[in-house]
Amino acid sequence: MFIESFKVESPNVKYTETEIQSVYNYETTELVHENKNGTYQWVVKPKTVKYEFKTNTHVPKLGVMLVGWGGNNGSTLTGGVIANRESVSP
Repeated sequence: MFIESFKVESPNVKYTETEIQSVYNYETTELVHENKNGTYQWVVKPKTVKYEFKTNTHVPKLGVMLVGWGGNNGSTLTGGVIANRESVSP
């Protein structure tokens, strides 16, 4: 089964003309060594880290670099020749 496109429906995902923006809250715990009333104790505290991701919706041109043609120099040369022949640019 091949899916050509899909859309995520979530309050944490926003679509624009050129990109997809998403927010992810990573929940973990933090171990802190604290001084309370003259004695030290370990305290475990919940911690939330907010990540924001942006992904371009434009699909770039894809190229293939062949590897294994006689070591590093051969594969680099072959990939460069093919990329130049196909007019691939960054």
